[in-house]
Formats: sequence, C-alpha cells, structure tokens
Amino acid sequence: MQMRGGYPPALAIANNSDRAHWFSAYVQTYLERDLRQLSAVSSLPDFQRVMALAAHRTGRLLNQADVARDAALTHPTTHRYLNLLETGCLVTRIRPYATNPNVALVKTPKLLWTDCGLAASLAGIKAPAEATARPDSGFWLEQTLYQTLQTWRALAPLQRKLHFWRARPAHEVDFILEQDGKLVALEIKSGSAVTSSDAAGIRAFRDSLKKNQSLVRSVVLHAGQARPLDTDIFALPWSWMVPAAV
Repeated sequence: MQMRGGYPPALAIANNSDRAHWFSAYVQTYLERDLRQLSAVSSLPDFQRVMALAAHRTGRLLNQADVARDAALTHPTTHRYLNLLETGCLVTRIRPYATNPNVALVKTPKLLWTDCGLAASLAGIKAPAEATARPDSGFWLEQTLYQTLQTWRALAPLQRKLHFWRARPAHEVDFILEQDGKLVALEIKSGSAVTSSDAAGIRAFRDSLKKNQSLVRSVVLHAGQARPLDTDIFALPWSWMVPAAV
C-alpha cells in the first residue's frame, strides 16, 4: 500500500523518514499556524488531538460525540474543529446515498482525508508497510483509493457526486459514484481471493434501487486479477486506481 499522498513536494521525496519530516512541517505551518489564526483556535493541543483522532478514524462513520469524548472536549468545540478541517479542504464528509427514504439507512457521514499521506502522518504512520500491518489496514486502503475517486469527482464537480451506502444491519457499499443519474457501485477488499459473497452489499444496494435509478456497473476492487464475479458484477484489481507515487 502506497501512502505518499498527492502533495508535489512530498511526492518528490523518496525516503520515508524525510517525507515524514515534510508532513510534520506542513502540519506546523498550515494546520497549526494558518488555520489556527484564521479561526481563532484557542488551544493548539486540543486542535492537535482532534486532528489525530480524525486521522485514526479515516474511512469510518463519523461520530462526533465519540471524537469529543476521546479528545476530552465539548461537542460544540469538536464540531467547530472538524468544520475547520473541512473548510480548509483537508477532510471530507461523504454523505450516504439514499435509495429509499422509507428504508432504514445509516445517515451518518463517512470521514475521509483529502490527502492520504497527510492522514497517515497525523496517525503516526511513517512507512507504507506500517499501514499494511495495521488491523485497520482496510480503512487505509479505502482512504488511498478515495484520493483517486476525488480526482474523478473534481474533473466535473457539478455533475459528479460521491457517496457510500449502508443499510442496517449489515449491508454496505464502500463508494457509490453518481453522474447524470447513472450509478457505479464500488466495494473494496484488501485480499486477492474474492468470491460472490463479497458482492452481497452490492446486490442489496441493487435490489434497493427504484426503477429510475440506473446502476450501470458494479465492481469489487481487490488485490487479485480481473474476472467476472457475478451477474453484472466484476472483480478488478484496485492497483489500477493507485498511481505508483501515491
């Protein structure tokens, strides 16, 4: 798993330790100084804790009450700090795709960082092997692939939207791409041995759609080879989406 991110200066640094120093300097200048001055952040240590906690929660549903509790801050302060990170284009809250308002769907947004390298640095990850070895490595793979997906969205931000889908209690799809009323479902798996059961969330999503909602492609991204997985569902290597330098 590659965790260099997309900042040009960081991409130009081949050594993991030197790149970690660059991210540390970036955090001190932009996040801790510039953003703090713009928003009148009263306590730098509090802001630092929220940043670190948000980095450790990348790819997950955002529960602001949990972040506030772990940061030992009030809910309004935590909410303001997270809004500041989003206003500064450092994090994004992905909204769930609503297929049917009468169905019990998770409405909590998913938190993702704009740059996977910055998120990894804030989480204390100094080398790609460290991310792969973590018990939450699947979330970091999702974070890495999100960097490519947000590039797709940025090319036509008024027409292209990015969601996720999760229905209680068990079905979910990591990303839903939407453009001109057409949908693409992406499920991400870190392993290379995927089966039809890995597309259960995609099938549940497909079954929940109304007639005017068009699912044009369903893909399980994994570490193996490209092959058909089920009816209208394909398994494709996620490495196709990850630039060599990310």
